[in-house]
Amino acid sequence: VEPVWEGLMNSINNSSAKVHIPRLGNSRGCDLIKQAPEIIRWLSDLEPGKRMVIGNYAYADSANFIKVTLAMDAICAAVAEFRGRDRIAFSYLCSPTDIFTAPDEVVKCSREKYNALSFSSLFRPWLNPLSGGRFFTPNFAPDSNIVDCVIMQQGPNYALAKRIQHWRAMIMREKGYIVSSNIAPASRTESVMKQKLLKAAYDGSAYFDINIFDPKTANSLMTLLLLHDVCNPRAGEHIKHPFDLFSDGCCHGGMWRNPHRARSITEIAAVLNLMNQYKGPALFVCGLLYGAARTSRSARLTSKI
Repeated sequence: VEPVWEGLMNSINNSSAKVHIPRLGNSRGCDLIKQAPEIIRWLSDLEPGKRMVIGNYAYADSANFIKVTLAMDAICAAVAEFRGRDRIAFSYLCSPTDIFTAPDEVVKCSREKYNALSFSSLFRPWLNPLSGGRFFTPNFAPDSNIVDCVIMQQGPNYALAKRIQHWRAMIMREKGYIVSSNIAPASRTESVMKQKLLKAAYDGSAYFDINIFDPKTANSLMTLLLLHDVCNPRAGEHIKHPFDLFSDGCCHGGMWRNPHRARSITEIAAVLNLMNQYKGPALFVCGLLYGAARTSRSARLTSKI
């Protein structure tokens, strides 16, 4: 814990920011799950003359993600009632590996790519049925604008936690509060890149025109979008449907316009990347197999003679 605080304090000392750090016990910081009532009281009275933006960015593994998400949800609802619409706004970061509604022109672009001649179209007719529809699945079902980028390995806890955040964002916007809920691009974060297979999938995504962002670039981009949503009085005026809150100006990195569903090409992208990375050993093994096959064939012909 202390190294985290040291890094945080160094960042604060090297900036012009003014930071309020809660002390709700004997140490700095607080526990969102265990100290939610104390956090509500602290935030309700903090800087009463200014508009506060609560960022719902906490994450935890497995079922703890649901717990911390419910804690954040309760804090947001309670503080909103106390401060009112003029003194609070809410911010969320949506995962690109989730389910959303896409604009018509994005759906059209994806379907045009699917029907066009490409490298993947040469393998799709036989690889898709052989895999039981697992590989090279169309990104959009007929007559549907639903884009499903869920990665099953993230699990049900992750999916439910994200649904809770989406529900709260739509409810608060309906009540007249300012809400920023943008889809962040897939990024080469440390937690992802330390896993070899996920790293291979990310590095191989370029084969399918999907862009993976550098974390610093993604942070800068999402900060600018947050400032736009909070500071621009006309932000969100053109939103017609609650789901547009997420799809408007989203940074999907090419996942939505791709002809194939994201999870149907993830494993293929990883294999292509690993083949390119280890093409020397792969060619050597192929050569050995070819040589062994030729030797075996020659031996059979000799025995017949």
